[in-house]
Amino acid sequence: MPTRRLTLSVMLTLCLNYTGNTLAAERALRSCSSSHETIIAPGSMGGTGHEPVIPPGGMGGTGITTAGNLSSVHGTVVVQDQSNQRIQLASGDAICVGDRVASGDDSKAKILFADGASLYLLKNTEIHIDDYYYLAHAPELGRSLVTLARGDIRSVSGTISKTNPKDYKLQTPTATIRVIGTDFLVTHLPEPEGELDAGTYTKVTSGEVSVQSTSGTIHLHVGESSHVMLNGMQSRSSGSGAGSSGSCTAQ
Repeated sequence: MPTRRLTLSVMLTLCLNYTGNTLAAERALRSCSSSHETIIAPGSMGGTGHEPVIPPGGMGGTGITTAGNLSSVHGTVVVQDQSNQRIQLASGDAICVGDRVASGDDSKAKILFADGASLYLLKNTEIHIDDYYYLAHAPELGRSLVTLARGDIRSVSGTISKTNPKDYKLQTPTATIRVIGTDFLVTHLPEPEGELDAGTYTKVTSGEVSVQSTSGTIHLHVGESSHVMLNGMQSRSSGSGAGSSGSCTAQ
């Protein structure tokens, strides 16, 4: 199978410079609903002393937790929450578990997660916050699962990827990406675009990632990239052939 290399034009697009913010609308900053679970502490009234404590909004809970905040936004970025309400986001708005966040034409945004991770969205990009949980005093319990449905992102990992890497994942319709303290770029194309085939493109600018698909797993290091086709077949490229020096900056 021929190797697909990320073109220079694609990689340059992923070099993000956040110089503009939309002005906050005349409304209160968005927040995430708090959990309504009643958590019985072990041994308390009604408890036996052996109950597992489920964090609000955690696995098995029904609450909605805050994953992070939109620290900068340029253009139109819209969120659809678990109740299917859609609002245009502004800088400072909360990003919640269950959100579908989408950027429009000539739009970009930066999400700062609670564990210090950053996720940059470029134009015409959609992500889903499938799961997120983090406590500063118990980082080993943290977890993060984000889906890139379409478009281009850059991810800079935070505490969760370093203390609990097995539960820090980014997925696309064709691949699951696991990381260890890294800075990487991902593009998912549902359809061919110009000279690029459809599928998931991943490039590592620091650290390392593993890219898993139905055909197997590829481990990528600095400067390496991969392409997962819609049928799950993978290819790898490395060095300058990937079309980027890894010197993208984000502010």
